[in-house]
Amino acid sequence: MKWQDILLEVADSKQVNHLTSYAISLADEFHRYYQQYRIIDNDIVNPNRLMVISAYKIVLKNVLDLLKIPSPEKM
Repeated sequence: MKWQDILLEVADSKQVNHLTSYAISLADEFHRYYQQYRIIDNDIVNPNRLMVISAYKIVLKNVLDLLKIPSPEKM
């Protein structure tokens, strides 16, 4: 949800390091979310949690693309 604010801040201040800090904090948040909530439980996918995971993926990919860092599709 902070992505647009971060972009505006970086554009105004020209401090690109805010992008890397944001990428790290986003990855940390994703890790905590993924540890806390099961996406698949008893072979049933929770669509709401899958949507949250997809949102993290999209924003993190956008940040990495802007930083010209390649991101793998699978890990």
